[in-house]
Amino acid sequence: MRLFTGIAIEPFVIPRLTNPEFLKGLSATPHRKLHITTKFIGEWPEAKLPVLEEALAGIVPEGPVRIQIEGMARFEIATVALVVPGRGLMRLAEATRKAVEAIGCPIELQPYEPHVTLGRENVKHLPALIGTKRYESGDPFFGDFEAKSFHLYLSKAGEYTIIRTYPTC
Repeated sequence: MRLFTGIAIEPFVIPRLTNPEFLKGLSATPHRKLHITTKFIGEWPEAKLPVLEEALAGIVPEGPVRIQIEGMARFEIATVALVVPGRGLMRLAEATRKAVEAIGCPIELQPYEPHVTLGRENVKHLPALIGTKRYESGDPFFGDFEAKSFHLYLSKAGEYTIIRTYPTC
């Protein structure tokens, strides 16, 4: 099973994220797949799913997580909307990281950079990593909301399915 945890995007923000102006030359991420990953878990044995679910259920909620999506950047071939790394979001990501590492998920070496993938360039081969670059033509504001939950997602055959939902407050 290929798994990750994340926060769903509120429906009123989706039209702003899918504005054709920002998606020129990209294969746009389908509306139903827009999310903010809080922890990429990767391959996980189905037999150990209850252990993972229990670990995530053990995360102590600290209150609604304020999400603010503002600005754009490019990660390799992906164009992303940046998520302000607010205290609540960063604490949730850190608590999730600790919970899953404690049960055997590989340690993440790269720092957490919250974002929403808007689309990817139409290329067959990945170029070398170019890092993060903010667009200079102004930082578009996509929206903000309070996330009262996060989800454990299954990624299978290009689709994302919520396996379980956990409260943040």
